[in-house]
Amino acid sequence: MAKQTHKSEQILDAALKLFASQGFYTTTIPQIAKSIGMSSGNIYNYFKSKELLASEIIKYSSKMIAARIRVINESPLDTQEKIHKIVAEYFDIAQKKPEYLNYFL
Repeated sequence: MAKQTHKSEQILDAALKLFASQGFYTTTIPQIAKSIGMSSGNIYNYFKSKELLASEIIKYSSKMIAARIRVINESPLDTQEKIHKIVAEYFDIAQKKPEYLNYFL
């Protein structure tokens, strides 16, 4: 995945929230654009289609979650402590960013 700019991350976050709450098929590019104060046409400068945007969300969120888990896994903790911290991390994500889990489900 290409390095994300601040604006593309903003688009990904907005789309993720809308896809998770409304569903992929009912969410429109104009709704995503409106939620972040951007024109629909400008979103297409970052993502050529809604399908590509959805694909990038999977990569973006997977990368974010993997980075958080990697920090725990590379720590000098024993296996049991790592498991507890990884589970706690998933609960933290579920509380703070439930759209990540809602979208996958």
